[in-house]
Amino acid sequence: MAAGGVRIDLLSLDQAKAAAGAAGVSEQMLPLSVFRILLRHPAVAEELASTLTTLLFRGNKLDERLRELIIMRIGWRTGSVY
Repeated sequence: MAAGGVRIDLLSLDQAKAAAGAAGVSEQMLPLSVFRILLRHPAVAEELASTLTTLLFRGNKLDERLRELIIMRIGWRTGSVY
């Protein structure tokens, strides 16, 4: 269990796929556990997906090195493996 004794279960891939379609979230995001949780609140998932898509794929204004440093910093702060 997470700190505070609260755990939010991931949506199944089928549930996440249905929610993603309704929220306009790309199926590319579905393997990520954060989206399988956030899709319980489709508006939040949609905003995060839009932000990440812009930063990662449409963010031509960011220097490649800076973009990579941002990704690594987010990974470090969230304890993700990158």
